[in-house]
Amino acid sequence: MPKALSALTEDRSMTSIARENNASVNTVQRLLGACSRRFLDGFDYLPEHSAFDEFKGVDRKLHFAPEARANVKTVAMDLNFYYQDIVRAMKTFDKQSREYKLLKSPWKPYLKKYDDLDKIHPRYNWHCKDSLTQEQIVMQGISPNTTLENSYNLMQDFFTALEDNDSKKLKRIICSKEPVGGLMHKTLLTFKHNLKAVLNGAQSSHSNGCLEGFNRKIKQIEGTAFGYSDFINLLTRIRLEENKVKEKGSSNLLIA
Repeated sequence: MPKALSALTEDRSMTSIARENNASVNTVQRLLGACSRRFLDGFDYLPEHSAFDEFKGVDRKLHFAPEARANVKTVAMDLNFYYQDIVRAMKTFDKQSREYKLLKSPWKPYLKKYDDLDKIHPRYNWHCKDSLTQEQIVMQGISPNTTLENSYNLMQDFFTALEDNDSKKLKRIICSKEPVGGLMHKTLLTFKHNLKAVLNGAQSSHSNGCLEGFNRKIKQIEGTAFGYSDFINLLTRIRLEENKVKEKGSSNLLIA
């Protein structure tokens, strides 16, 4: 069933594929199962630089041999940095106040690096009934709350230290005694607990950022099928869809 096989490389449910090809869902599932033989599973190799994100072993299917693990020199993974303190600060203001509206509507500028904020071109904000630049929004938004202002300034210092690969400054920031929001404080404690890993990450050129888009695709595949009871079928479907992308530049199968 070449047409059904081609459809398995697209983000479609197996019910839809079966209906289009006048076949049963079980037939399409068997076709998917047969495709698993196209891919080689090897647990005796890992690259020197690995990136993990939402990683979980399933039985022994994603567990690698000691020799493979010994080949890994660096591992890149997430350490969450929370921004929910903005929401906490909002709740201290009346919903009709300018302070509340400055924090609620244009929240994205608060997450930017200060140097990237637009400081020249004001735009009219319907909530505040005023024309403001991104810099003005942020500065006016954080100024009524000392804790929020401290959290914002600490975050900006953290961005700068990361950009400069300044480990000493990072360590000072993480160990800072400035009063910050509860979630920011919790994040700093997490960084302090993992200080060596954070400082190593600042010095490394490797990142797990490339995994974010791929994880979104995996979740989309799972969502389309309302989940997979067979892990091998899920893995095969991921490989088929990803291999279609790879084949645009190469005819080789995706080997993992």
